[in-house]
Amino acid sequence: MMQRWDYLVLNILKSYGINYRVNNEKVGEWKDFLLHDVLNRLGKQGYELVTFDGENYLFKRPAASLKPLEQPKADDSAEKDDE
Repeated sequence: MMQRWDYLVLNILKSYGINYRVNNEKVGEWKDFLLHDVLNRLGKQGYELVTFDGENYLFKRPAASLKPLEQPKADDSAEKDDE
């Protein structure tokens, strides 16, 4: 199975202090945090920095594994009948 990823885009706005947006939503709790504190918080959540384009920081982390649905086997029903 191919690895799946969760992505996060971090943007810093410097207007009336330092404000952060994550996936285009303002994160008020992080107002005026130093960048390294925000990066450490994201790292603790499993994110790693992929790239910086001069304006946005792009992070990724492995997505929660989604197991494919298992189909019952033909002999599973026979085992239940025997119990």
